Amino acid sequence: MIQKRKVSRDITTLKNHSHIGVEVSELRNSNERFLVITDTHGRILFADPAFVQSTGRTASEVVGLLICEILSQDHAALLNNRITNVVSTGMPEHFEIVTGARYTENSLFPLCDGGGTIVQLALVGNDITERKQAEE
Repeated sequence: MIQKRKVSRDITTLKNHSHIGVEVSELRNSNERFLVITDTHGRILFADPAFVQSTGRTASEVVGLLICEILSQDHAALLNNRITNVVSTGMPEHFEIVTGARYTENSLFPLCDGGGTIVQLALVGNDITERKQAEE
């Protein structure tokens, strides 16, 4: 069971979203993967500890921000475009972000209510730096 914290949300219901492609329990215990849940405008509703740590902020500082406020201007523009695409098409988006020497493979998924309306987005990231360095 995922514990609730004052600054985060219970994400037990994500276990039913098999289209995300990653078990929530895997994410909880990994520093190489992260999970962020946003509203349809990119406002952070939940950020797991790995994501929070990567920002250099506290969880209470991250939750409530637009995810693009945390990123560089170039990355923010990329992610804003991806968010718009997912919300308008209902289809997931997959993309890489390079920050310095760090490579992150990302997937952005729509999360729908019972009526099929997109109400949230799930951003799942995986640090692929070692793999990219081995390919070079």
